[in-house]
Amino acid sequence: MRDFQDEYFAAVGAPSGLTRTGPKRERKTRKEWQEEKERLRLYADTLETVETDKLALHNDRKALDQKTAETDDREVKLTKQAVKIHQAQTATSTKSEKLAVREADLHKRESDYNERYGDLLVREMNVEMSESEIASKKKELSRVALFADRALERLSEWLDVEPGKSIGAQLKKLSAAIRAAVAPDKPEDLSDDDYGPDF
Repeated sequence: MRDFQDEYFAAVGAPSGLTRTGPKRERKTRKEWQEEKERLRLYADTLETVETDKLALHNDRKALDQKTAETDDREVKLTKQAVKIHQAQTATSTKSEKLAVREADLHKRESDYNERYGDLLVREMNVEMSESEIASKKKELSRVALFADRALERLSEWLDVEPGKSIGAQLKKLSAAIRAAVAPDKPEDLSDDDYGPDF
């Protein structure tokens, strides 16, 4: 029972500022008893302060552990983000290189296109000039054909050949052949004056 009372005093009495035994058991004077009570009160206050400090220290340690764990989690997340950023930068760098290659290819194609377009313009101008020359030559050939046709008609009149006779028929055949081969139709922009000189 004494052991139990000693344990109870250590756990409850001392922290509360109580004594283990009363004043009559140890035969103390009032003054000694008051001093012992004051000393035990100070001891209890000190114990309470120590317990409070221990609790605060425990809470601080717990908060520190939690912050350390949060810091570790953040460090892991930041490491993962850094890896992702590095991968994104590598992918962006690769895409930039591919884009640079494509851009160079596009510039080359554009240059080739411009060169071909220039060639086409030159060819188009040449074709237009050729068409103009062809039209001019056709007009000239039409004039010659019409002149030859008129000349044959005049020749036929001058020779006084009747249409039923062999020379007249030959001249008409020749005239029709010239007309068909060189100028099948009379050009609209030629007048009778353009046929050439009359016989």
